[in-house]
Amino acid sequence: MQVAVAALLRGPTADEAREGYVSDFGESSAHVGFTVHRLGADLAAVNFDPSIRRPRGPLNADLGIKQVIATLGQFQDVRNVAILIGGQHLCRVQGEC
Repeated sequence: MQVAVAALLRGPTADEAREGYVSDFGESSAHVGFTVHRLGADLAAVNFDPSIRRPRGPLNADLGIKQVIATLGQFQDVRNVAILIGGQHLCRVQGEC
């Protein structure tokens, strides 16, 4: 899961971009720190460094959030994904809870 999230943060490769893949992630998010943990039978949690929240950052938009969920959801038995920023659940950071 660590490798998959790191690849997501780097954004599409040149070949993927030529094939039409798009992402909110790329050069500006490539070095953002994060950890991924398996919590329970069907839950994965990723905790990003707060620098991911810069203005117009990838986790300020639905596409970036959906890409994180899809990236972790591809792993066997992961049915739920928790996204944290600086240890706080994303919805608390965004004020949506």
